Amino acid sequence: MTIIHNTNNSLQHPLDETEASEFLLEGLTILRNRGYDSAGIASVDNSGNDLTITKYASQQTTSDSIDLVRNNMTAHKGHAIGIAHTR
Repeated sequence: MTIIHNTNNSLQHPLDETEASEFLLEGLTILRNRGYDSAGIASVDNSGNDLTITKYASQQTTSDSIDLVRNNMTAHKGHAIGIAHTR
């Protein structure tokens, strides 16, 4: 997988890939140890008709929300467009 860093220091993914969830989880994992207590991913399927949102607040440690998102990603399969967040 190629990761492109732009001048704003954010990650961008080539549009020819069809699976956004793995790339978004990689970005969340990079932020894992910063003390954020919630995480989520929203993605859209290739037709643009199916918006899926997965979000969790941490339950035990400040970073387990990312694990909860990772363990519940099946609804995002095949989605090429998405955004991830931490709080």
